[in-house]
Amino acid sequence: MKTAIVEISESHEECIYSQLSFLKDAGHEVTLLLHKKLENQITAYAHLADNISFFDFESVSPIQKLRMQWHLFTLLKKFDMLILNTAHSYSVIRNIAVLLRFVKTKCIGVLHNTQKLQSSQTQRIISKKVKHYFVLNDALLPTREISNTIKVQSFYPIFFPKYEKVPVYKQNQIWIGIPGRIDYKRRDYDFLINALEQASVLERVNFLILGKVDRTTPDGNRLIESIEKSGKLKNFKLFHSFIDNPDFHGYLSACDYIMPLLRPNQEYLGSKISGAFNLAFAHKKPMLCNSFFEAIPDLRENSLFYDKATFNQLLADIDNGNSHPPTSYSDSKWNYKFQQRRYIEFINE
Repeated sequence: MKTAIVEISESHEECIYSQLSFLKDAGHEVTLLLHKKLENQITAYAHLADNISFFDFESVSPIQKLRMQWHLFTLLKKFDMLILNTAHSYSVIRNIAVLLRFVKTKCIGVLHNTQKLQSSQTQRIISKKVKHYFVLNDALLPTREISNTIKVQSFYPIFFPKYEKVPVYKQNQIWIGIPGRIDYKRRDYDFLINALEQASVLERVNFLILGKVDRTTPDGNRLIESIEKSGKLKNFKLFHSFIDNPDFHGYLSACDYIMPLLRPNQEYLGSKISGAFNLAFAHKKPMLCNSFFEAIPDLRENSLFYDKATFNQLLADIDNGNSHPPTSYSDSKWNYKFQQRRYIEFINE
């Protein structure tokens, strides 16, 4: 079967490898149609694809953008199946979905925010063509039927290429990784830094900020200044340039814990997940999570939880080696074969 994975935004590259691998193992001929800025990020697994093309809708004029959309449509209609890696929130995807209604190509969508199915007019238009949607966690599956024509299934894109291990100099330290771009709206860096100012001296715990910390950006500068003012710079490892995938996954693999550091947000309890969750699942690492997120079953089974009153004691226990992190990951859902079978069975319905 001729299948294309389509990602024409700059986001969610982390979901592509698992799907590409699932499809190739099931005998599909797979083409990647991606945003130009993802080219460097897929280097480690580009050889798995049968064909690859790149697009950049942002760098062209409105007329050129329309022409490019038509060109993309003429490519897509030749496939038996399309996987829209981000199946919402973009006019190009909406327009392509409208055009594809007149051809037999089957379309599968990946939803990164399930609220779109309930409240987005654009999503209603896309759903005229896309009848099968994936969500990225079991907890995001709808509790009731969306409609009698739309089907929803979960899958976990938690598999990545086997990167060569990068040398890391950890010595006797305990590493807590905080992955993702620096974003004060989503992550509560102030909570962490304020807590460290009040904590007893941590001899072993180090926090790895696994995202580019750029002093020329407002959030990057704010984070660096806050850490410097706190006097706790020795408890942080910062990266001042983009971390490529081999290094990124190498450091994640070496971490003892993953800390999403998310601000409590009701959306994470039913509409979307953080990429940090899937990175922890991929590397089978225990997480440190705000107790707000204890309602999420996957986190409840694989995390230590804290609140403002208990966080410093938790850090002290980790530093002293007295914590007892859950490390089960024993459910079959964490296995490649389970996820691949679920994925393929759903797209074949």
